[in-house]
Amino acid sequence: MLSLLPFAVCLFAVLFLREVPPSPESPQLDNLEHRYFGAFNVVVIHGESAPPSAVALYLLAYDLSSPHEPLSSRVFAVVLLLLLASPLAVPAHAFVKELLASQTFKLSLDIEKTTSPVREPLLAEKDPAAVDDRLHIVEAAGNMEGERRRPLVGEDHTVMEAMRTVDFWVLFISFLCGVGTGLAVMNNMGQMGSAMGYSDVSMFVSLLSIWGFFGRIASGTISEYFIKKYGTPRPLWNAGSQILMAVGYVIMAVALPGSLYIGSGIVGICYGVRLAVTVPTASELFGLKYYGLIYNILILNLPLGSFLFSGLQAGLLYDREATETAGGGNTCLGAHCYRLVFVVMTFACVIGFGLDVVLAFRTRNVYYRICASKNSNNLDRINGRKSGKGLRDLNWFFLHLQTFLCFLSVFDISTLQIFTPRELDYLLCGQCELWQAESLAEHIKFDHGYTAKSPAIINLLEIMGEFTPEQQRAFCQFVTGAPRLPPGGLAVLNPKLTIVRKHSSTATSVPTNGVGPIESADDDLPSVMTCANYLKLPPYSSKEIMYKKLMYAINEGQGSFDLS
Repeated sequence: MLSLLPFAVCLFAVLFLREVPPSPESPQLDNLEHRYFGAFNVVVIHGESAPPSAVALYLLAYDLSSPHEPLSSRVFAVVLLLLLASPLAVPAHAFVKELLASQTFKLSLDIEKTTSPVREPLLAEKDPAAVDDRLHIVEAAGNMEGERRRPLVGEDHTVMEAMRTVDFWVLFISFLCGVGTGLAVMNNMGQMGSAMGYSDVSMFVSLLSIWGFFGRIASGTISEYFIKKYGTPRPLWNAGSQILMAVGYVIMAVALPGSLYIGSGIVGICYGVRLAVTVPTASELFGLKYYGLIYNILILNLPLGSFLFSGLQAGLLYDREATETAGGGNTCLGAHCYRLVFVVMTFACVIGFGLDVVLAFRTRNVYYRICASKNSNNLDRINGRKSGKGLRDLNWFFLHLQTFLCFLSVFDISTLQIFTPRELDYLLCGQCELWQAESLAEHIKFDHGYTAKSPAIINLLEIMGEFTPEQQRAFCQFVTGAPRLPPGGLAVLNPKLTIVRKHSSTATSVPTNGVGPIESADDDLPSVMTCANYLKLPPYSSKEIMYKKLMYAINEGQGSFDLS
């Protein structure tokens, strides 16, 4: 019955499978998804359903409070069934919410149809040049597909491409060290308990299972948090579980009173961590396209580890310590029966720990990029709900952090040690030397009403030559979009800094002396086009007025397009 029930459940679930189109990203959907995830793992949703963690605690409490009367066992079974069925409230809640949302959308659509009908042609005219460009892009993509390059870690791998990488086999062997030794304990826990003098060993089996569940739940949530917060490589959690599992085997090998209780709990947690963390690790390193096949190869470690560590290693070492019985079998009583087994598995976990540390170091750049991507997406959602100076500062911080992490992913930062700090500042941040008024005109283009000898230009060059370092940075930020010029200064700026005459918006069209309109430029502000390094400067009547208007535009125009 127990073997047929999972098959029947899966067969019944096939009838309800359907392809769901991806939903557009929004804070509401993300928040709802987190609530549903929490409902399954940690909290109670709307006071109606309990998560699997409650089931685990309930089972643990029942085991610790044994023995039980028949009536209490029946009550326990009824409550357990209710707890197991409670997660059905999640899809029910999602269905009702989706139904209400669809009815609201239909109502709003009907209102739009009755109030403002929109008529558009079924076929819109297309630009032939744009179509040709798309065809060229498709052809180029086809040529690139024909010359497929070897994917990098973090990109989609086929099974053969993954198996040709060092990272795959490092993950494979470390996974074998973790789950193989854990399965050896699970398969032999009854015999281990009997050898150490325990008459009822069912408690240890329950502890392994329950603590294994807590390890799976906690490791998935915690590792995801640290990736998002600090970019911590997920294999580091596998490394931590391996070294903790080694500690558990040492505790069981010492065989002090109660050590089997402690050891079984530690091994259960670490086994759960190993199973849970390896799943997303494989998808993050080798992509999702062929993830099913890749993971099926990884979980070959379950039967392989059980055979190596449980069937061969534990069986042979136990038989070595056992004594023959009169009936032709063998038996062993005492802590020495499995001591050597625990020692060997301790060394296996230490090897797995080293491999996981190596894998974490080799794949750290992948997790830097994941961290930067997650923080960038979160920031976009925040910007959709809030605004203000503090948020803009936070935006700039994460933008620079993402840029730096991407830089680390393609460049070994240790090679920068050949440069002095001053040289690095010059190469990465550009030139910050103060300008000289007499040399500025050689690297600036004057057009559309201005020449190098125009009074307004002479005033501007003098003002630029008198800038303080802070004012010079602000001017560069205002005109070019960057606080510093590239290495080489204005001479290598591309496009070249161009200054043109900006006609007054308050020009009087009625001539007063028969010559032409009167132009009052002193009321206008300069404006820029940062993409072209283009400064539109009104012909101010004096140097003092030009300085005042220019600094006002620079200070007020930072971080906006109001003066573009």
